[in-house]
Amino acid sequence: MTLQLRDMARMVMGNQLPVVRATSSHLAVDYPFQAESGIIDPRTKSKIKGLPVGTAGKNGEGGIFFFDPRELYLAGLTQDTNVLRLGHVGNWKSTGVKTEIYTGCIMGYNHLAMDVKGEYKPLAGVIKGSKIVQFGSDADVSINALDPMMDPATRDLLVEALVLNGLRPTRVELDNFQEEALQCAMEEAIGKFNDAESQGHVATLPDLVSRLEQPSKRMIERLRLTEVEVAAVCNPLRLALRKYTEGKLAGPFSKPTTKGMFDPTPLLVFNCENLRDDMAASAMIVLNFLTQSYWGRTQSNLRFHKVFHDEAWDLTRFPGYVQSLVRAFKLGGTWGVTNNLVVHELDNLYMSGDEKSVDALIHDSSTAIIYRQNRDQIEPYMKALRLNRAEVNQIVDFVPGQAMYKIGNLPGIVVNHTVSDWPELKEIVETRQILKGI
Repeated sequence: MTLQLRDMARMVMGNQLPVVRATSSHLAVDYPFQAESGIIDPRTKSKIKGLPVGTAGKNGEGGIFFFDPRELYLAGLTQDTNVLRLGHVGNWKSTGVKTEIYTGCIMGYNHLAMDVKGEYKPLAGVIKGSKIVQFGSDADVSINALDPMMDPATRDLLVEALVLNGLRPTRVELDNFQEEALQCAMEEAIGKFNDAESQGHVATLPDLVSRLEQPSKRMIERLRLTEVEVAAVCNPLRLALRKYTEGKLAGPFSKPTTKGMFDPTPLLVFNCENLRDDMAASAMIVLNFLTQSYWGRTQSNLRFHKVFHDEAWDLTRFPGYVQSLVRAFKLGGTWGVTNNLVVHELDNLYMSGDEKSVDALIHDSSTAIIYRQNRDQIEPYMKALRLNRAEVNQIVDFVPGQAMYKIGNLPGIVVNHTVSDWPELKEIVETRQILKGI
């Protein structure tokens, strides 16, 4: 490069630093610190694509880090597309989630967020085309547990999960007679509207409760019990489901699914902040199963790229909710859906008492994003999370914003989230900033 005489004079006088002009391909040799960090696809030997989520290395020396669970799965580095996110309050766990959603919407991903605290409303407010569905007894929104759009297998699992949620905490599974009675009642309730005279009407939960209140002759013959015995089998099922057809949950679950609920959108937020924990868990159960039934359909708007189960730690004591998560995690990779389970610590997941299901959730999460944890909370799960002693020692010393990305059997990668460098994002992604105004 030829310098102008005036530039040389200014440098000699100390008024200007030396100037270098070059193309990007040559400049990288002179200034190598502007590096991009990433994971290499073992098959193509090229960097795996993803969203920029921060900088790699404890001090960011590794450059920009890109992350996409779906791309990691396609590269054969993970066994599934699911992500387990662990972190205490104040360590930017939820902030990282919201920042990833914000960036993902810009890049064309669509997202579904289960929001039990109302903290996703500011984020949805700045993303064009996003939608918030507000649940509550006074909300004009309904979702049908017997929605005809669902495949029969998903519908059966959904209703059983709702019953278990209603029977909580005494039961974590139904006996054979209860399963058979529930199946028979569903067939009768749905069959009632399958003829030409139904005029577009569909079965809803009140129809199912009615069938359980008055067992049919067909049900009695099918169960091979006396009428009194069948009534005894159906009674707890009826009482469990009545929680969703009477009282505060009567509105959201007693009518057909609201039209347009799943229209194309970059971010769909299901807000349950006005529901009690048990009601919120019930709403999440229905939503989880209903959206799962849409994943295999050809319409892309019915299949979200990423689903975020935030504040899941507060709902995992409900067995039906845990079972809905297990199925979502099993199906995610097949249909290209990334499920993100956000909890404070792994101990929270075992509050449901369904250890087998929780073990399945952890096993089906090939990627874990771990923010600061106390040593006694992370060490018991070193094997489950594929962590070594050195990685645990790093995790217990993390500062807010730092996280260990444990991807399959790869060594853990320390990533620094960079939201603090984007002050315009703080009001919509930092949980403490959001909740100040609520």
